[in-house]
Amino acid sequence: MATQFEYEPTSRAFELNLNLTNLSDVEGEVDPANIVLTSQYADGVIFSNFTADSTNLGLSGKGQTGIEWDSLIPKIKAENPQTFAISGGGEIGASATLLTPPDTSIAGMAELELVADISDDVRQVSGCVNVSNGSFEQGDLGILFTDIALQSHVDQDVVQIDQFLAQDGQGGSLSGNGELSLSDGGAGRLSLTSDNMRWVSRDDLSAELSGEILVQGSEDQIRVDAEMNVDEAYIDLDRLPAPSRPTLPVRFVDELESNSSPPALIELDIGISSDGGIVAEGLGLDAELSVDMRLTGSMEEPVFDGQADIVRGNYVFATQRFDFVDSRVLLRPGSDPITLDIRAEREDADVTVIVEISGTPERPVIAISSQPDLPEDEILSRIL
Repeated sequence: MATQFEYEPTSRAFELNLNLTNLSDVEGEVDPANIVLTSQYADGVIFSNFTADSTNLGLSGKGQTGIEWDSLIPKIKAENPQTFAISGGGEIGASATLLTPPDTSIAGMAELELVADISDDVRQVSGCVNVSNGSFEQGDLGILFTDIALQSHVDQDVVQIDQFLAQDGQGGSLSGNGELSLSDGGAGRLSLTSDNMRWVSRDDLSAELSGEILVQGSEDQIRVDAEMNVDEAYIDLDRLPAPSRPTLPVRFVDELESNSSPPALIELDIGISSDGGIVAEGLGLDAELSVDMRLTGSMEEPVFDGQADIVRGNYVFATQRFDFVDSRVLLRPGSDPITLDIRAEREDADVTVIVEISGTPERPVIAISSQPDLPEDEILSRIL
């Protein structure tokens, strides 16, 4: 780091030169950057210029700020416009690692050009932010979006998202537009169209969805409205991770006092439907399901209402195969959100063995019968 400062006491004129080299994060995951800042004060105005560059990303900017002196303390002149400009671009992947959570990556080529004129009662911002050849990957959820492109411009204090595009690498796409206010509590809107887009792509779980999504709200409250159709989904019950042991969240008093900005409330109103195409395999099950349900409430307390019907399938129990007949899983608000209504049959010579399951997954009620009617021990002997 190199610093040079010159000051002229009579006119209070000064010049500052700051040169920072090879800046990086502690882990060394971000390419080293060089930052150069120069500032000069003369005749009531501070003029500043800066450049920041790394291997694949470069930014430059300039600005001027009118100030007045209160004894030895400089203060910004509210009535004079403060002018700022910034431009640059490059690969954002390395820098994004500083902002993204673990197992999440963002990459792409970004282009930025912004000019701002701000005074006491006027704020004028113009410019553009564009992204091309982008990608987004979240390992835990199995989300992989490729060929991301974003075109946007800034007008006054509103960021207009003119076009957003993303692909899933298998023919599905996600497109949309929207706007975001830089004032007014961060109010915004994002409208998206999903066309056979693969939202989840894991070995144990995958799903392709089509439909319309509307996200709107502010920094305090966000609402998600959507009508989605499940084009195709696959669930491998043998490979799904086991549920984790529940833990008790503990927060200390000092943490509660320091957390002055609670997270935004995310309200949901999402319709999910499918005539079939949801395949579940594993643990003896081989079935195709359809679904008609609605998800409301919030991200913290979601409420499901609807049902999933077994279109076709069978279950193998003790080497015996049972075919599903008129079976469904009911999803309802309340203390028991999931209720079973399952009927499976097996033809054995001149007897049909019937297994009916009701209740909940945690407390199932199993009833065994046959046609024609046989004693229970004889029915069990045919199953086992």
